[in-house]
Amino acid sequence: MMVRDAAYAAPHHERNSAPLTLSPVELELKVLSTFLERKLETVADVNLALGKLGGHLNRTSDGPPGMLALWRGTIKLQTLVEGYRIGVFTGRKKFG
Repeated sequence: MMVRDAAYAAPHHERNSAPLTLSPVELELKVLSTFLERKLETVADVNLALGKLGGHLNRTSDGPPGMLALWRGTIKLQTLVEGYRIGVFTGRKKFG
């Protein structure tokens, strides 16, 4: 019930009138790609990038990133995305 009420009230709130330029997933991919300075074209690329962010070293004898590395990478990515949003909210220049 509360979610529905918030959805109906949102369009009338002046703060929510700004256009959304990137979906949350696109924003996360943009931040991840920019932070690691590489293109992310496949699911395997994103998996490896999150793993690297979480501490996976990607040596030739290493397997794919494990759940712990992916979890740590996801938490770090959330922090990076929040930093980006704070920067945009305070009027800092957008990247990319």
